[in-house]
Amino acid sequence: MEQAPTIDHDRLFKELLTTFFVEFIELFFPKLAAVMDRDSIVFLDKEVFISLFDGREYEADIVARVRFANTETEAFFLIHVENQSTPEADFGRRMLRYFTGFFEKYDLPVYPIVVFSYDKPARAEPTRYTIGFPDGEVLRYSYRVVQLNRLSWRKFVSQHNPIASALMAKMKIAEQDRPRVKLECLRLLATLKLDPARMRLISGFVDTYLRLSRQEIVRFEQANCRERSCSCRERGSDGNRNKLDGDRHRTWPGAWSVTRPTRRHCSGRARAFLAFGTPALRGAGGGDTGESSRSFADDYRRLGRSLATRGELAGATHGLSALRRGTCHVTILSCVIILS
Repeated sequence: MEQAPTIDHDRLFKELLTTFFVEFIELFFPKLAAVMDRDSIVFLDKEVFISLFDGREYEADIVARVRFANTETEAFFLIHVENQSTPEADFGRRMLRYFTGFFEKYDLPVYPIVVFSYDKPARAEPTRYTIGFPDGEVLRYSYRVVQLNRLSWRKFVSQHNPIASALMAKMKIAEQDRPRVKLECLRLLATLKLDPARMRLISGFVDTYLRLSRQEIVRFEQANCRERSCSCRERGSDGNRNKLDGDRHRTWPGAWSVTRPTRRHCSGRARAFLAFGTPALRGAGGGDTGESSRSFADDYRRLGRSLATRGELAGATHGLSALRRGTCHVTILSCVIILS
């Protein structure tokens, strides 16, 4: 039995959170976002600390140096974001180690944040580390916590924020809601005005953490068909469809389908779902489809080659700007996209 590829959780989260760092702070820590100068953010080089207790090396995930906004004199602080993809006993002690290391090295205030991104257990994680004696505490160290498996995706579905679009895939989701959540993630992504690279990052993140079974794909399609935002209507009198590669309607493995209509019209929201199919276009130019979309890589490449041979794509494609001529109708898990 073929084993599923290992997911580098820390790398994926680090890429997502550094790319959308300001949006992450705005979504979960709005009071902090209000006091930081967003143009001053500088990510520090790899920070590694060696434990004197066990000799192990600990590398911090994200450390940013930020200036306080609206201050007469320049004053800076650090934001430390640590992604924890597996449960760890006494985790607060490691956060304290990071804190003391940063404070000693940079002599700046430190705002510590932990993103607990594992699925189980769903018990509430501590938000502080304490040292006490019978006559009282001698140390209380607190850190901020974003525990995804205790957050309801429904509370974030209306947030116009790319981080919400991505992280909903890791939130508390009932089994029967998985197709709906994936649809909502991509629909939210469709409303954001992002460049193709950032759209690929989010759609790949969602695809990595919210992979649907064949049965779930069917439910995804059914839910998608009910959405008016993805409805299309024929324009023209005859409504005939040209064939692509000799097939009137060709369905690829994984529920990808391609047809070539005479003319179609689609809403702008549906058009933006191109992000989910971008690896297909990149595959036509020989680009890397990425680890996060490996399960659909063959379908991406096959679709890309088919479009390229029809003259719909030119060279190394990078989204809509690479499309030179013709009208192509691409259905991605039943979501209609117009490439023109």
